Amino acid sequence: MKRLLLRDFLRNQYRRFVQRSAFVHQLGANELRQSAIVFAPHQDDETLGCGGTILQKKAAGADVKIVFMTDGCRSHAGLIAEEELSTLRRTEAISACKVLETKEQDVFFLDIKDGTLGQHLAVASEKVIHLLQTIRPETVYVPYRLDNHPDHRNTTRSVIQALKKCRMPMTVYEYPVWFWYHWPWVGFSGKLSAFRHILKIRFYPFWFDCA
Repeated sequence: MKRLLLRDFLRNQYRRFVQRSAFVHQLGANELRQSAIVFAPHQDDETLGCGGTILQKKAAGADVKIVFMTDGCRSHAGLIAEEELSTLRRTEAISACKVLETKEQDVFFLDIKDGTLGQHLAVASEKVIHLLQTIRPETVYVPYRLDNHPDHRNTTRSVIQALKKCRMPMTVYEYPVWFWYHWPWVGFSGKLSAFRHILKIRFYPFWFDCA
């Protein structure tokens, strides 16, 4: 019992520390009107990660494009055929984007196979460069660089690589999705991988490189 109380105490203290040290940026009126591209690893991350921001920007009159990096075909492996799921998620994504006041012609699919984005970073970056040079947004939204999912981290990696290559001045915002699914927001599994991820979050400048 004492061990559980100590663990809960440490978890709550660390959670408060993370919350106090976090910097939450509230978009001003001028920023809300800036054009944007939201890069989403899978079909639903745009809504879970920054759906509210998209709606605020659209209400302010901003031009917002949404780009899905992968086809999402492996989210329910073994339950539905990959091709069928990919088609279904594309249809659902277009419907969800309409709820976010984003027209179908402003939604793009790069169709890299779900779970393989890390193996196709060069291809992804080239596609992103083409979109950036064509659309020329003022702001870019990508997943938090240490979201605990490889497609999320590699989405950010490929976009940062593209920005460095095309050398276009843009403001980059990161939005968390899987960040909320690890300690201290949920229980600690005790696995070495979980502990390693905690260290990465606190010391990511030494662990993570977008180059």
